[in-house]
Amino acid sequence: MSLCFLELKNFRSFQHVTINPSPRFNVIYGLNGSGKTTLLEAIYLLSLGRSFRSNSLSNVIKHGENSFQLFSRVEQNGGLVSPLGLEFTASKLSVRFSEERVNRRSDLANYLPSLLITPESKFLLSKGPSYRREFIDWGVFHVEPRFLSVWQRYSRSLKQRNAMLKRREFSELEDDVWVCELVEGATIINGMRNHYLSEMFPLLLCFLHKLLDSDPICMEYFPGWSDGEQNSYQESLVRNRARDIALGYTKDGVHRAELKFKIKGRLIQEFLSSGQLRLVVYSLYLAQLAYYQKHTSIRCTVLIDEFASELDTHHRDRLLSLLADLSAQVYITSTDRNDFSLDNVVEKKTFHVERGCVSEVL
Repeated sequence: MSLCFLELKNFRSFQHVTINPSPRFNVIYGLNGSGKTTLLEAIYLLSLGRSFRSNSLSNVIKHGENSFQLFSRVEQNGGLVSPLGLEFTASKLSVRFSEERVNRRSDLANYLPSLLITPESKFLLSKGPSYRREFIDWGVFHVEPRFLSVWQRYSRSLKQRNAMLKRREFSELEDDVWVCELVEGATIINGMRNHYLSEMFPLLLCFLHKLLDSDPICMEYFPGWSDGEQNSYQESLVRNRARDIALGYTKDGVHRAELKFKIKGRLIQEFLSSGQLRLVVYSLYLAQLAYYQKHTSIRCTVLIDEFASELDTHHRDRLLSLLADLSAQVYITSTDRNDFSLDNVVEKKTFHVERGCVSEVL
């Protein structure tokens, strides 16, 4: 999947902008605050129905207007081009793909799968486990058709059990029902995650070898309960009932899973510089992209904001070469078009953003 046309109306600083991107590489450059990231945000919104910059879509509407519209044409495998449009007005989001109304945001991720890398992506390694769970589940969602429904069922069961734990009268019989539901879902989710990580890890090692000169990095996955074995989750829930009642929520489960990366038994944050950690993050996303394309044969859209940040010229060129080897449509923002070279890339376009206008640089 790739965009062959993009139109924005009343979207942040843009009143009306259209671009015809390259199917492979697109460089978007301009001064800070010019609107470079806004173009990535528009594509991301078409892909997931939400922004990565604001929790409220009302904040995205251009000042003085009451709605915004995004329209695109998506080229699918086989060359078929389909329209994908999105409108937000009066706190209501409306989405259409091929003239059909889209009611689930999860469907958008299949129509226009996208992978976002921003300066904040460094938090994947440096902050809490929720960042790493989101990373894993992006990969699992796109290759395991059952994942979303199983995760939704697990989440509903978790919500119901937590509500019961907060009640004044605790029912062990009712809890047994929710425990069984949680165990069934957790076993499937944990199995999918383990399978995904075990197959993705060799790809990660390959990219790390090409980008980073360091001691070997190992990966450890923790399912979210102390024993760490799938068949012990039910025992953990039953054994810790009193604790969960006191807390008022379910502490153990796949919703608390963790992924750690270590060198010589210690977290990589203790060994590597911020620049090296950024290369590890890029390696993770490249491995995820390679795995996705290998198992789906679908082109992914890669959005990279402030590509040159914390990277020297050698590693910028190396990353671009690795991206070029993968079949993906890439969008890169930068303050300076000369921060990196695309001389070896055949299919490419460059766009300059300034004062609410976007122009293609020939």
